[in-house]
Amino acid sequence: MQSSTIVIPDNNQQNKKNPICGIDHIRPSTNRKIQKGDDEPIFVSESVYQRRKYGREQKQKFYEQQTGIKTLPEFVLDLTELTDDERKGKIQGNLHHKMAVIYLDGNGFGKIQQEICQGDDAKYALELFDTKIKNYRHDFLRSLLEDTIGKTQWTYQHENKHRLEILLWGGDEMILVVSAWLGWWTLDYFFQKSENWHIDDSNPKVKESYPLTHAAGLVFCHYKAPIHRITKDDPDFYPRRDAKGKPYLPAKSFRGAIRSQAERIIRTLGGHVCFIDEVKPDCKPVEKMADVDRLCLACQLFGGTGWKTPIRISDFRFARLESKPKIEFKTENKLAQKSVIKTKQGNFTTTFKKKPKIAPVLTQTKGEFEQDFVAIDRFTGGGSDQAKFKARVSNSPLLEGTLEIDLQRIKPWGLGLLALLIRDLMEGDITFGYGAAKGYGHCYAQLLDGSINSLPNAEKYQTWEDFTLNPDISKEWHRNKAILPKLQDFINNCVNEFQEKCE
Repeated sequence: MQSSTIVIPDNNQQNKKNPICGIDHIRPSTNRKIQKGDDEPIFVSESVYQRRKYGREQKQKFYEQQTGIKTLPEFVLDLTELTDDERKGKIQGNLHHKMAVIYLDGNGFGKIQQEICQGDDAKYALELFDTKIKNYRHDFLRSLLEDTIGKTQWTYQHENKHRLEILLWGGDEMILVVSAWLGWWTLDYFFQKSENWHIDDSNPKVKESYPLTHAAGLVFCHYKAPIHRITKDDPDFYPRRDAKGKPYLPAKSFRGAIRSQAERIIRTLGGHVCFIDEVKPDCKPVEKMADVDRLCLACQLFGGTGWKTPIRISDFRFARLESKPKIEFKTENKLAQKSVIKTKQGNFTTTFKKKPKIAPVLTQTKGEFEQDFVAIDRFTGGGSDQAKFKARVSNSPLLEGTLEIDLQRIKPWGLGLLALLIRDLMEGDITFGYGAAKGYGHCYAQLLDGSINSLPNAEKYQTWEDFTLNPDISKEWHRNKAILPKLQDFINNCVNEFQEKCE
């Protein structure tokens, strides 16, 4: 293990009045100093001074490297020069020492990249995609400089420097800082230049073109406002949204949450669940039907290597409050995709709605709002420095989705376990998504309606036959008092089968 190295400057180098670096507040200072605008000079360490000097030199070279223009003027080196009206407000009014921070982010660039970068030439297509994006950015910056260099509003006349600052330049994001009086003009200029940006599919047979569009944010503020707070003003966490901008719960999140709860129930009853009990815990791949019984109960119900789950879960989409969101249980039948075929291998359908509870720490504000957090230092017990963050919350959205069960592949104990999971949903014991410990993701389910016709293998399980051959079962059985005792007996028998399976 390498030992740490500490280099302490010579006593003659260290500034006696300001012994600590005024920038990083860690290293010993020297007689090197940095002038920031009209403020008092700051005495800094040698390391900070050299890195700052190198950064300023590279900043001037950056514009030449990106645009290829050899005769560029110097660019302003700090926000004081960038925002100085030089006539103290007589020209630009109250915009003196105000700046505009422009954030630009590509819309769906990752998805477009996945669409066009496929097949054997995926690597080549990825290089073309990256080169295309870079060329568009270079062209935009070159045009911007050619159209603004020498313009009075863009020039810091005192030292003949160009007013432009680039804080982020890479990937599908950009952050530009300009004088406040140039903010709207610069944003409009970008959208004019990027209006026809597109990229073609690398497959010549497809002949599809994808437009490259951007979302933008524009913030006007004082030049002394902390830049990291301005660029990080957006929440750190957002609700997951669909293409329409509505919150939704992905199928994999729902599946993971109910599987986790199912494993908890199985272990509580003494059953075996893989990934927990053994040194080599994962269930072996299924190569033939006889191997299915060797899977743990969770893998039999929710799938494992070589075995597809008999439960198909859709995404849970946002629904209007007056709609009737539902979860349906029905057989997977290729002959009739959504119709009910009354055979021995039939269909089981039930419906309930899912709606997250209002977390106790949140107000009952409708729609979306933001909540602030602060990280706690584990050693001091107080707030951790510069660790404040916030989340945007979708308050009590009503979501709907479907669960389709292939009754030809599920066994009675599997329905018993599902009954217990639905009970836990109804009681609010299962959470979904981010921040369960913060009060997010709580939900409840309410059973709405359902219908059952004959189930598979009814002759091998008398309770199924007694229940499903009842003529009243085609009615809304959850409201039919005559069928409720039979329904309760049916569910109890399935749960008993599951309990026996765990023993």
